Amino acid sequence: MRFIFSAVICFFSFSHIFSQNYDSLFAEYLNFRSNNSASIKGNVILSNHDHKKCSFGTAEILLENIDKLSIENQFSLKKLTERPKTQTSIISPKGYFRIHYDSSGTQAPKYDVWQVAAAFDSSYNFEVNILGFLPPPKDGTEGGDDRFDVYIQTLGAGSYGETRFSSINNKQYVSYTLIDNSFTNIPTEGIDGAIVTAAHEFHHAIQVGNYGWNSEQIFFYELTSTSMEEFVFDDINDYYYYLPSYFRKPNNALSSFSGYELALWNIYLVEKFIRSENDEYKGFNIIKRTWDIFAENKNSVEAISLALFENGTNFNKEFLEFGLWCYFTGSRADSKYFSEGNHYPKIKPINIYSFSPPQKEYMINTPPVSNSYLYFTKTPASSDTLVTILTNCDIDNYLQTQSQISLNYSLLNYNETGSIKIVNNYYSIIESEKKDLLKEGNIYNYNIVSGQDFKYEVESYAFPQPFAYSKYDNLYIPVHKSDSNEAEVKIFSVDMKLVYSNLMQIQANDKVFVKWNGKNSNGNNLPTGVYFYLTKSGNKTTKGKFVIYND
Repeated sequence: MRFIFSAVICFFSFSHIFSQNYDSLFAEYLNFRSNNSASIKGNVILSNHDHKKCSFGTAEILLENIDKLSIENQFSLKKLTERPKTQTSIISPKGYFRIHYDSSGTQAPKYDVWQVAAAFDSSYNFEVNILGFLPPPKDGTEGGDDRFDVYIQTLGAGSYGETRFSSINNKQYVSYTLIDNSFTNIPTEGIDGAIVTAAHEFHHAIQVGNYGWNSEQIFFYELTSTSMEEFVFDDINDYYYYLPSYFRKPNNALSSFSGYELALWNIYLVEKFIRSENDEYKGFNIIKRTWDIFAENKNSVEAISLALFENGTNFNKEFLEFGLWCYFTGSRADSKYFSEGNHYPKIKPINIYSFSPPQKEYMINTPPVSNSYLYFTKTPASSDTLVTILTNCDIDNYLQTQSQISLNYSLLNYNETGSIKIVNNYYSIIESEKKDLLKEGNIYNYNIVSGQDFKYEVESYAFPQPFAYSKYDNLYIPVHKSDSNEAEVKIFSVDMKLVYSNLMQIQANDKVFVKWNGKNSNGNNLPTGVYFYLTKSGNKTTKGKFVIYND
């Protein structure tokens, strides 16, 4: 089940579930299933998207431990987990699904049932016919025939849907799906919410029907189902709303997340191999192969690692690269990385440090299978920005979320014995008893680097051109880098009258430039025309011309 919930502690941290009070767990499940909670749409926005969507498999855990519930709750649970009875049903256009619903009354759907039926058919086509997953096992005559059953019901506020396991066969589960009848008070409302739920919940049915159920691996089930929403229905982006949970805490253990925010891992696998090998199916094949291995060992991260190894790469390398990709989002988005990265939040570092040469040490603790981001800010003598990513690759302890590797990270501006060159005059040393389980990645002035000297490019022209006040806030003028990080900038009109002069701060990523707002020395916009620039930084100069439109 997918649920948006921002106020209570998520009870479904399955690695600790057996120490829970099962009646409390039942109370939460009852809240998810009943439509008596207040609207949470405002909380969805105001809580910075810290959503808990945590009901997949909960009913099964409660049923397995039903004797631990009160007599009253045992009775209520049995009623809640019965197949619903509805007024009518339709068969989906491709014949894969039977959609059950009420044609009138409070349970009646508030959207077009045929659109939902078509969405389930599309999900079947992509997940089974294209990706090669086996369909869920047949349920005999349950629901009227052996088609997969979908029941449209009034669920709790914020609920999307739930896949229920109705019987067990050799540790594989026959299932059916419930989806909400209105999809209101959630980030993606109405028919779009119903459509992506089809892709999400149908893959849950595939998962439990062919690969079994392991309550400790819930994040892996949700990771995959949420990514299927994007793969099947790319134009609907409900997964955006859950990314902040990961981007705020990438240094947390992977298994500590609910899984919804981790859909980005599968998206990375697909997009990475499209870019690096021009292979649009390799990432999908790795995802599918991971589930095949998981069916045997029930160890999700080890299954990912083995699937990557079989495809010519390894988990340590890919999880670090995933961390590098996650830096280039929001205003830092780059088409070389996530195709929708401009819609993602920015990653949060564990700390922002001011590096003062020649050397500084930092004590860091990293949980298993995590990426810790260290930001090093500019020093008085440098405009450089350096981001270090420390990747914990301890896949053997990935479920031990409190387990940590302690390390001492040293940043230097000289080559010391045992140090690794990052770029130019930056070196690092990692000291730890478990150094073999750690990897380091670096981003220097918005460029991924790995020991090579980085050479700045001086652009040959100012940009954007022409500069129109109605379209742009700043004109970027090329300069040479200098030790002072400042450049003298002079702007002349076409008749060589000085209209602007100032000492300006140099900015550098892969290009070196100063940023000018297009105003003269009195703070006024300039007339339309051709202008010339002259810059001096250190003993080097640049010069050129540009056009201004005062529109």
